[in-house]
Amino acid sequence: MKVFKILCIALFGLMIGCKSVNKITSSGKLDSNITSEQIIKEHFKQEAKFKTLQSRVKVEYIQGNQSHAYTINLRIEKDKTIWISGALGVVRAKITPTTVGFYNKLDHSYFDGDFTLISDLLGTELDFIKVQKLLLGEALIDLNNQMYDVGIHESS
Repeated sequence: MKVFKILCIALFGLMIGCKSVNKITSSGKLDSNITSEQIIKEHFKQEAKFKTLQSRVKVEYIQGNQSHAYTINLRIEKDKTIWISGALGVVRAKITPTTVGFYNKLDHSYFDGDFTLISDLLGTELDFIKVQKLLLGEALIDLNNQMYDVGIHESS
């Protein structure tokens, strides 16, 4: 179960670590006149378009003053399945639109259930599409149906 928590936290780290490398500004200075519509339009330009994705991802897990780095293999078949496996296949997870499965070869533990455990662990309601969007660095909320305000906080 400990490895499952680390895997979930690693997923969360992936989610918050995914950033767009393209910048809206070309000069490097923050533009205080940029509108929310421009930011949303640029966000949709960066949307990942693929059928399948395979990637090796380095994840760093920090708890208190301890830090651990892991390399995981991430495979996604868009809108169908997400596979995550640790080094040498010791830890594996398979996420589908209806199920979450996890297997740890070290202690021979297995979990097969739904998104309730991940939602409880991360403190927010998740489903397959949200997990996929988090892993791809996409917005979780519908950006088209509301008005948003833009502001500059410190240097970002």
